[in-house]
Amino acid sequence: MLQKLPLFEPRSVATAVYGLASVMSATRFAPDKRVWKALAETSADVATKFNPQELSNTANAFVKAKHPSPALLDAIAAEAAPRVRDFNEQNLANTAWAYATAQHAAPALLDAIASEAGPRVRDFKPQDFANTAWAYATAQHAAPALLDAIAAEAAPRVRDFNAQELANTAWAYATAQHAAPALLDAIAAEAAPRVRDFNAQGLANTAWAYATAQHAAPALLDAIASEAAPRVRDFNAQDFANTAWAYATAQHAAPALLDAIAAEAAPRVRNFNAQNLANTAWAYATAQHAAPALLDAIAAEAAPRVRDFTPQGLANTAWAYATAQHAAPALLDAIAAEAAPRVRNFTPQGLANTTWAYATAQHAAPALLDAIAAEAAARVRDFKPQELGSTAWAYAAADHSS
Repeated sequence: MLQKLPLFEPRSVATAVYGLASVMSATRFAPDKRVWKALAETSADVATKFNPQELSNTANAFVKAKHPSPALLDAIAAEAAPRVRDFNEQNLANTAWAYATAQHAAPALLDAIASEAGPRVRDFKPQDFANTAWAYATAQHAAPALLDAIAAEAAPRVRDFNAQELANTAWAYATAQHAAPALLDAIAAEAAPRVRDFNAQGLANTAWAYATAQHAAPALLDAIASEAAPRVRDFNAQDFANTAWAYATAQHAAPALLDAIAAEAAPRVRNFNAQNLANTAWAYATAQHAAPALLDAIAAEAAPRVRDFTPQGLANTAWAYATAQHAAPALLDAIAAEAAPRVRNFTPQGLANTTWAYATAQHAAPALLDAIAAEAAARVRDFKPQELGSTAWAYAAADHSS
């Protein structure tokens, strides 16, 4: 077959690609990588002869099969961009989704799809709304007019969305930092009585979305908390961190949920990345929710991994343990040693929070405080009054000359 591929008609090439991807998704069949390589090369050669359906299907097939070919995706993007008016609504949505999923930059194509799709959203199906919004948020590609159009058209139609579409749409608008209050109100009202249909990731992402968007949805957050608590065993590390962070950020009490997360997460912190560790500690401290076993586990896991923390992660973690009044001397020593040579990368708030944390915890860190003092002095005009006051208090409380 591979030798004969160059002789295939373009339609036959597209059909072979789509069919192979469909078989893979329905079975455990995994063709040799050479097959995908040959199909990618042939598809790229004939992309100019693909019709819109074939362009969309081919991009989707390679991405879903987890064999994205950069050269092929470039060829499809170049061919598709000037022809988007010939795409149907599902093709538009699926093509945007494919490029976002593949993390393959195609700005001209995404601009073209956004311009074409905006006036046609009335013909979108729920999955088209969700996939398109998700794609632009994931690709970090600005498309404000398109997102406005989707929000206006989707809001009165959310009853037709399934649970994943509700979660993905809320997540997309929060991630894109695109205000859509009427849409978020509609999703919240629709989702609250249907939370049992959400998977673990959907519950976590929806809570995260409303907290991130700073959009009040108390009934939804209550429903998610009740549904999620007995299902935390199905959460992954990101779900634990996002959910705890969401309830702390939204200042929405959910003690049973936070207890359940703490109990389930503590023995699994080895699976957390640095941001998950920092965000989870920060969440419990912010929520003023006692979780000593979890904080012990995070401290033990984080201490040897502080080099993987961002400056904000270092500052937030130190702040969390000081705020929670939870002793973690080995962790605070590790953070101090890691942070001192990196203070130039801290924000003023990060510098202030870090000094406050060590003073509050009464944990000596002279080298760190010296480094912060030198850095803060050079940037004092960037500090807010509260940050200046907090920093001054910290040095006085620590009895550290600066």
